[in-house]
Amino acid sequence: MEAIVKISGKQYRVAEGARLTVDRLASKVGDEVSFGDVLLLADGAKATIGKPLVEGAAVTARVVAATRGPKIVVYKYKAKKRYRRTQGARAEQSLLEVIAVSGPGSKKAAAPAKAQAAPAKAGTAESKTAKAERTAAKPAPKKVSDGT
Repeated sequence: MEAIVKISGKQYRVAEGARLTVDRLASKVGDEVSFGDVLLLADGAKATIGKPLVEGAAVTARVVAATRGPKIVVYKYKAKKRYRRTQGARAEQSLLEVIAVSGPGSKKAAAPAKAQAAPAKAGTAESKTAKAERTAAKPAPKKVSDGT
């Protein structure tokens, strides 16, 4: 299954297992991200075109690396004026590996995969609430004036 998905305002053609380089995402390396802005979904000869998006479709990917693109050199020059300026820039990028492309009605589209935190132990939750109550019960420190 293939799709055209919009990520950070740009369109990318993706398939399961494909790797693509996109503008830097806020996610950390190893996190799973889900994109719901699917513009086109193709499964063999059958294609679904969104108006503007395909409802219920999603693309799930894993952030493999956070890299920087090639250096771009900007050189400004004005003849006969002794004006020369050199400036460089490198774009921040994220390398993604597509895990799943799911269409409308599939289980993956209904609940996109997200990183879930492990449930807290019962003893830990009680100790956190007890600690919060202790800190809330403490009186505020009194101001001491030096008499001046």
